[in-house]
Amino acid sequence: PQRHPNESSLDAYRAEIRELLDHGRETMTIWRLLKQRHPEHFTASPSAVYRLVRAIRGSQPPAVTLRIETAPGEVAQVDFGFIGQLRDDQTGELRQAWVFTLVLAWSRHQYAEIVFDQKLPAWLLCHQHAFEFFGGVPQRIVLDNLKAAIIKAYTRDEDPTVQQAYRECAEHYGFLIDPCLPRKPQHKGKVERGGVGYLKQAFVPLLPDGATLSEANQQLRSWLLTEAGLRVHGTTRELPLRRFEATERAALLPLPTTA
Repeated sequence: PQRHPNESSLDAYRAEIRELLDHGRETMTIWRLLKQRHPEHFTASPSAVYRLVRAIRGSQPPAVTLRIETAPGEVAQVDFGFIGQLRDDQTGELRQAWVFTLVLAWSRHQYAEIVFDQKLPAWLLCHQHAFEFFGGVPQRIVLDNLKAAIIKAYTRDEDPTVQQAYRECAEHYGFLIDPCLPRKPQHKGKVERGGVGYLKQAFVPLLPDGATLSEANQQLRSWLLTEAGLRVHGTTRELPLRRFEATERAALLPLPTTA
């Protein structure tokens, strides 16, 4: 096909666009980043960036990923994601904040909670709150190798070493701990993209400036049961909350009598 006249203005940015693609950035994000980085010189339209991105991707061998679907109640995926700063309810100071997200793999219904650190007490408490939110426990939890859970990751010769308190938590609630291989985020793609990634894109921009941790979590709880839970999911083409209530809730392991 004939070259589009707008593409010539992007020649100087081709290497930068390729690098952003290699880091997983989407087309509109690339366009916004280039406008921020080169405000005086970058004049290309989003459609021009889209055409160049399509051309770059067309010249590369496709990355093939197999999406694995599991039975209701069988698997959940869990992750932390950094979301910026929130105000401490006690001191009024701004502090770095992370969101804990646990996604049920079958229904895609999710629990999320914002915390000020990723240490062991927060990690365990978020699991407790997630199980209470769902009213049950998944059979297996897929996670990466964060320090609060995994002391030593998989190697060619050894199984992972699980943090003792997290192992006791799993024994109490009856779930299996299933760490990903190191540097394999696609092994928990449902929480990477449909959990943390979706939440960062769709919820975090809604937080008012100066929000406290408790205000943010209150708003997040409502959002999980409305906007997130009642959207048409891009893969299942169903509403995650309705799918959960109709089928997956009953397939979860029962909660123990004590937390």
